Amino acid sequence: MKKLSWFFKKLFGKKYFIKYTDKLKNDEILVIGHKIYISKRGEKMKENNIIYFKFPWDRVAITQYYSSKHQAIDNSSKGNTYAYLPCDAKIVKNQWYDDYGYMVEYEANDSRGTFVMADGHFKKKSSLKVGQIYKMGTKIGEIGTTGNSTGPHDHFRIALNGKRVNPLDYLYVYDGQEVHEEDVPKVKYFNDVVKKYEVIVDEIPVYTNANNAKNHKKSTGTWGKGTYYVFNEAYGMINITTKVGQAGAWINPSDNVIKEEPVEPPKEEVEEKPIETPTEEVKPPIIGETPKDDEDNTEKEPVTEDKPDETINNTPNEETNEIGQDNEEIEQELEETAKENIFVKIMKIIFDFIIGIFKR
Repeated sequence: MKKLSWFFKKLFGKKYFIKYTDKLKNDEILVIGHKIYISKRGEKMKENNIIYFKFPWDRVAITQYYSSKHQAIDNSSKGNTYAYLPCDAKIVKNQWYDDYGYMVEYEANDSRGTFVMADGHFKKKSSLKVGQIYKMGTKIGEIGTTGNSTGPHDHFRIALNGKRVNPLDYLYVYDGQEVHEEDVPKVKYFNDVVKKYEVIVDEIPVYTNANNAKNHKKSTGTWGKGTYYVFNEAYGMINITTKVGQAGAWINPSDNVIKEEPVEPPKEEVEEKPIETPTEEVKPPIIGETPKDDEDNTEKEPVTEDKPDETINNTPNEETNEIGQDNEEIEQELEETAKENIFVKIMKIIFDFIIGIFKR
């Protein structure tokens, strides 16, 4: 935990606060103003000078796994033509073996000890020279079926400090390598143990060295939004690249911070009330009175009183007479209807009585 904390302080300096935890997962995002992917396992390997061994083929398609009786892995030649060095290594042997045919043995060292690796069943003897040191990815030879073999494949083994170990515990799949679907959950991936830096702004200035990046001088352009590998760090600056193990361009992490502009508090909206103008009450003119108009000097028409019409005064009396006649007629009709109803009831009783006699 202390080493991880020291790494963050060295990488970002005092300007950046990073929230970290012991329960980090591979590729977990730690947010501070910019984002960085980091694996605790990967940092530990880097600090202890650990070699990332690359699978020595373009396509991982394992046909036989490591066991106590078969202390190696066999990889199919399907999709593979050559085998390559999984790391920077020194060639130890390059010769014929009865069981493995043409075989090449090489070694490398890191903080864990000495690794001796070997590839067998090459089609012909490799051109690599014993005692020479070659870079990772150097072509060893063409895959064949020499020696005790039932078909073209590469027999690959690893010994750590003289003891055979399972190669799958030390090999990693790099970008650009294919993996057979059955082997996907069984192998490890280099991306899980290397740091990634995600540019979250649309564009970020890049520089040729860390000093220029720190002082924001002589930018060579900008790189767009995306995820990049971290190649190196210096003075709190970061060298990011699109290819693992290859130098890229220097950036200043402060350029990758999304700055939030201060938001002004919303102003309270004051409702503007309309100004009420006083209005004079206008009184209706009195009949028989001429309205006064001080400003207008035009002649006013005389107001005359309307005389009541005799026909209008007589109309209510006639209507009341007609209503009285209608009420008398309605009362007569109701009396006649009541008499008819009584007669109908009597007839029904008589009818029911007669039917009752016949039923007996």
